[in-house]
Amino acid sequence: MKRKSITIMLVLLGSLLLAGGLTGCSQGKIKFQEGQHVANDAYPETFNTFSYIDPRFELHIQDELYDEETARALVDVVLADIEALFSTFDAGETPVIYLIRQTPTEEILAGDGAIYCTPDDVTDGSYRSELVKAYLDITEPWKVIGAQGVVFGEEVDQEALITYYSDETNLTTLSLFAAHFVDTLSFNIPQAIIQDTAVSFSDFLLSQYGVDAFLGCTANDGYRQAWLDSLGLSMDYQPAYDLGFLDGAVYTSSEAYPLTITTANRVYSFAGDFAEDPEIIMYLLSYYHEGMNTVMAYIAANAPEHAPEILTSWEDSLSIYFRTDIHGSFIDISGKELNIGYVSLRELF
Repeated sequence: MKRKSITIMLVLLGSLLLAGGLTGCSQGKIKFQEGQHVANDAYPETFNTFSYIDPRFELHIQDELYDEETARALVDVVLADIEALFSTFDAGETPVIYLIRQTPTEEILAGDGAIYCTPDDVTDGSYRSELVKAYLDITEPWKVIGAQGVVFGEEVDQEALITYYSDETNLTTLSLFAAHFVDTLSFNIPQAIIQDTAVSFSDFLLSQYGVDAFLGCTANDGYRQAWLDSLGLSMDYQPAYDLGFLDGAVYTSSEAYPLTITTANRVYSFAGDFAEDPEIIMYLLSYYHEGMNTVMAYIAANAPEHAPEILTSWEDSLSIYFRTDIHGSFIDISGKELNIGYVSLRELF
């Protein structure tokens, strides 16, 4: 009994020390040093900072915001979030966070390996999605939302998911294609379902197959079927559209184009009201890609003397804009842009 008591006391002491590393470090262990942020492409403004440098992250506070007590509390919040990330993902990029009064767009900015946000963005947790992106080097929306949900314990309505996916007509949502996470591009699908699918599917991947499976998951592997089976659903899942050419793409958003997909030689940008159903966009992308491959194969077979030059041109960079402010389509050859105007897209089906 005495040995058990000593063991319990040691465990309690260890727990207190660990907790102190997360929440009690502001009692004198945190030291700030003066520094400077130099203007760059991500944030083109130079300002002085007070900085806390930790092996796990860097926190830089704009000098005009600096108050030591508040700064210590902010370090504790970020440290707790970092520890939560570490507990699920044991390897990642060390994040650099700049706390500033306000960004030019009044939204969280990220670039050049740094996050720019306000102290309120940290305390209310809204910076976490960018933290996850930076740490795991991912941009695919479902992975960002899924990882964030798993790490920070977001609740999922599993029964609602079972009910939703019991209807085979809803299986396209399980593609978790990026357009599903833009409200105006997924008007007909409940956002709660989309968000919960990302979190539940991510939790399943991480718990059953591990971090590598989660990070490497694509639209065409068998993990979605395994997730459906884990819910007790008996239907077969097959991707409705072949979007394998987007594997490894980078996903970004802007005010004008809330969905932009960048591959090695293509940039696909969609205006916010271009479609109200992600399936329309999936259809456009998959059949455009398949159709152009068919055209290239025809040229290679029927005009072999011209094929090398045309193929080289086809593999060059091209930006494709799907827009609602034009009704026709036009090409900007010098700018290597293809502009596709709004049409009644539902007639394509």
